[in-house]
Amino acid sequence: MALRQNVDSLIASMQGGDILGAFDRWYADGVEMQENTSPATVGKAANRVREEQFLASVKEWKSLDIHAVAVDEASGVAFIEYGFSFINHDGQLVNYAQAAVQRWKDGKIASERFYYNAG
Repeated sequence: MALRQNVDSLIASMQGGDILGAFDRWYADGVEMQENTSPATVGKAANRVREEQFLASVKEWKSLDIHAVAVDEASGVAFIEYGFSFINHDGQLVNYAQAAVQRWKDGKIASERFYYNAG
């Protein structure tokens, strides 16, 4: 499957609410995930725990909107700009806008870095 098809499938799963399913399907065992300039978290198991912790903070999803996608098939790099909003367990509306840079290898995400304004 071409990289663009993989990225589109990942996005469709996330927009359908199957975030952990998408993680299980598309992330490599040794994946490195990094938030802005924080140190990367290494390994699928450790990163799945992080995803579960994040999802546990969500009471109700409001939206996941993809703004832009760029894929370089030759280098295996995908860029996704998106925003999402949810209600947390304190009843607060939380809005995020971020970009993700994914490096794919053998049909899986080998590394992903998120860029966003933390302020």
